[in-house]
Amino acid sequence: MSALTAKCLSFILSYFCGCILTGEIVSHAIAHKPASELGGSGNPGMANVMSALGVKAGLMVLAGDLGKCLLAMGISYILFGSYGHIILYYAGLGACFGHSLPFWRHFSGGKAVATSAAALVIYSPLWGILALLCGLVTALVSGYLSLAGIAIPLFFLFPAWFLFGRECFLLTVILFLLCFFRHYPYGRGFPAGAGHKMHLVKSLTDRLKSRPH
Repeated sequence: MSALTAKCLSFILSYFCGCILTGEIVSHAIAHKPASELGGSGNPGMANVMSALGVKAGLMVLAGDLGKCLLAMGISYILFGSYGHIILYYAGLGACFGHSLPFWRHFSGGKAVATSAAALVIYSPLWGILALLCGLVTALVSGYLSLAGIAIPLFFLFPAWFLFGRECFLLTVILFLLCFFRHYPYGRGFPAGAGHKMHLVKSLTDRLKSRPH
């Protein structure tokens, strides 16, 4: 088997793994209806499910999205790891495409924030965590989760170019474009996006103040 074949198989297998949308599973289990009927954006991602069904449901979606990315990358590495560490990135990218563009949902899925973050952290723990922190800071400063979603792969472009080589850089460009156009279809609404601004710090403070002592 050639390295190209291994990379393609890794991507394809991970794509189908990514097509398992935890948000849909949680929505059907708790609300007995698809995520598209929950209100809000109708997105089967963590943010929309959490907004409609609560924090516990959102965390369940987050855990599932992280888990499926880890599973896809783990299986790919077991099967094709001999072709190099870059196999992990092809697998992570495949999981992100499956999550964002699932064939069974007319290629309309989540926005790949959790899956892209997981893919980058698994591929490079240090730089992946730094990219994740960059996204967190972006969300806190701007108040827009949509900007955080594209800041994560955007930041990773720098270590990809300077440390990991041209192939990794090109894969990161593809990941960035996927995240960007899932948040801002055809560039519409940038930088705010279609959703409402989320004052994250204020929301967290109000929630803590409202807790019974």
